[in-house]
Amino acid sequence: MCLEVIVSEKYSDTFLERQTVQVLPEVGCAVDNMDTTKIEESIELQTIQSLSEENIIAFAYNISPEKTRLETVFGQEDNHRIRITVDIQNQRIMSPIRMMWERKTSDTSTGGTIADGGGLDGRTVSRLMGDRIRPKFVENHGDIVDDDGDALIRLPHSICLRKNSGEGGSVEIFLDGKEDAKIQFDL
Repeated sequence: MCLEVIVSEKYSDTFLERQTVQVLPEVGCAVDNMDTTKIEESIELQTIQSLSEENIIAFAYNISPEKTRLETVFGQEDNHRIRITVDIQNQRIMSPIRMMWERKTSDTSTGGTIADGGGLDGRTVSRLMGDRIRPKFVENHGDIVDDDGDALIRLPHSICLRKNSGEGGSVEIFLDGKEDAKIQFDL
């Protein structure tokens, strides 16, 4: 278990460079020196899509020979964003579907150097999190409905995920009411 995750990302047409720093609870000297772990990933992307007018970016990559991960990031106001992560195996959506609320603190990737030279202090972690990093999803836990033979999953914040069962199949991710601005991954 970790207290907080700090991610630094840099995209290109074919690669995603991601550094993840996890802040560990109850390790270190109170909040003066919180212990951290760092994971560095270089991910070869199969596809990358962007809808700049809607502030959406999406990409797909293999996590094993038979499993593909789809990530879609919806930009929100005040440099916040929602990341949806879905794994696909044998043309099926695997659980869990992950939904993460994130805050952007810089336009430039730090390369995950935030905790170099030691742990982080509580003040820095609090500043990076921001005032509204953990909104409440209590109003809508999501639901699954039959959409003319296709599975439609409604997630909090009006995000929808549709598994099309047509030939070959596809997965669409979009904001409810804005199906014309959708990201589609062919399976």
